[in-house]
Amino acid sequence: MPNPIMQTVVSDSDGHRFKLDDLRGKVVVLSMWATWCGPCKVDMADLMRLAADHKDDKLLVLGLNAGNVDGGPEKASTIRRFKQKFNVNYDLVQATDDAMLNSFVRASRISAIPQTIVIGPDGELRGIFVGYGANASSRRRATVEAILANDRSK
Repeated sequence: MPNPIMQTVVSDSDGHRFKLDDLRGKVVVLSMWATWCGPCKVDMADLMRLAADHKDDKLLVLGLNAGNVDGGPEKASTIRRFKQKFNVNYDLVQATDDAMLNSFVRASRISAIPQTIVIGPDGELRGIFVGYGANASSRRRATVEAILANDRSK
């Protein structure tokens, strides 16, 4: 059965739509965040370093917006302004429906943000990291770098 997270259509802040399944062959770091979430901003700094450190590798970092404080979707213009203000160097996307967010929460069994999943080049879930800070970011980075190293050796 296909992974529902990989089958969901997302759109970036410029309106381009794609399925995560279209990204096979890359290591995808998918972090659930929101503009109003303070810990998400702290976690984004590490995600930006990870993206910069591996810009020449088959790594794609994506920020999946979890919506506004009322549970509705955040406006694409709000996300674009946030990306510019904080100089985010990776794509910020929104799910086109709640199915992806629900699948994300089912996979981690936690509804808090920030949380990140790492997907291998084969489309398989390789890690779930909930929270932020040195421990979460070092475990996430180690997982990503191990997958990239394994992919390079093939």
